[in-house]
Amino acid sequence: MGTVPTLSKCLLNNCTKLLNAAAITELYISIIAMEPEVKAFLLLIIQSLSMAILWMMVNMTAGIYFNLAFFEDKLSVWNILYYIFFLGTLVLLIIYFRKKWKGFKEIGE
Repeated sequence: MGTVPTLSKCLLNNCTKLLNAAAITELYISIIAMEPEVKAFLLLIIQSLSMAILWMMVNMTAGIYFNLAFFEDKLSVWNILYYIFFLGTLVLLIIYFRKKWKGFKEIGE
């Protein structure tokens, strides 16, 4: 065989944690060795995705968990405030994305 154990041997020997640690270390080393432009581009993508996910989580928590997105019997002040907050933060998120991606230039330009 080779130096890498097969999946059945890993499961039997419980060495999946070691393989995961080795894969993470290899990924970390490959990220360090990246070209600066590629590294900056991936960082830009990660920051944008993180901000979008944070925005979604906050609005989903407020809307679904606190039941502000749904109209029970009638429209309440809290529903209106939630939707104003939702639309206001959506506009701010779009402005953030536009400013964040404004300085991006394609590789090779």
